[in-house]
This record gives sequence, structure tokens and C-alpha cells, in this order.
Amino acid sequence: ACLITLDDLRELDPADLEETVILPGRCFVHDRQASELLSADGRIRTVLRGPDMLTADAETSMGMTKNEVLQMEMEGFSALIHCINQNGRRR
Repeated sequence: ACLITLDDLRELDPADLEETVILPGRCFVHDRQASELLSADGRIRTVLRGPDMLTADAETSMGMTKNEVLQMEMEGFSALIHCINQNGRRR
């Protein structure tokens, strides 16, 4: 996720996007640029940052036990779910 660039966002079909878009916390895109690009179809979109990591990468998990890795991943997914619940569209 930290390797996502503005070029990757250009590949998205705006018709598939909601009014709020959550980007990975460490993606390599400025929020304002992402918002402008994702709103280019005339529909204003809010861009938010989600958690930095959902899974433990090799460097992070090298000195961790299996349970520590699972705990870290549970925290990442919990943070993402919280972000969705706080900012998602009400139906």
C-alpha cells in the first residue's frame, strides 16, 4: 500500500468510487492531489487516510512472534473498520 502513487489512482474508474475514499496511510500521494484527481468527474470526494499497515511486512515481523503479528494485524483492521464506520455513507 505504501507504493501506491497518483498514477495508480488515475487507473480507477470514478463511477466505482463513493463520496469518501480511504487511502492507505502510507501511500505515496498528497491528499489534495488525490482529492482533485478523484473528483475530476465533478463529484466532490473526500480523501481520508486509513491505517498505515494492515499486515506486518517482513522487516516489521522479523522479531515478532506469531501472536504479535496477529495482534498487529487485528489492530490495523480494527482501525480501518473504525475509519469506515466513522466516515462511511449512511444508508
